[in-house]
Amino acid sequence: MSFRTFKVLKATTQLVGMIGGVYAMKQGVDPWWALAMMAFIWGGPEGIEILLESGGANSTE
Repeated sequence: MSFRTFKVLKATTQLVGMIGGVYAMKQGVDPWWALAMMAFIWGGPEGIEILLESGGANSTE
């Protein structure tokens, strides 16, 4: 997977997460749960990016 493809997927995932959180709030979900869901969805790709940039779990550095 190219870097550009990863960035597009990351941005799309984060956008969908934010839209999903706002939609959940409009449906009556407690705002704290909706914000927690948005933070989890937003942080997922960020965590993957950090893992990839650091060389992964099997890094020998």
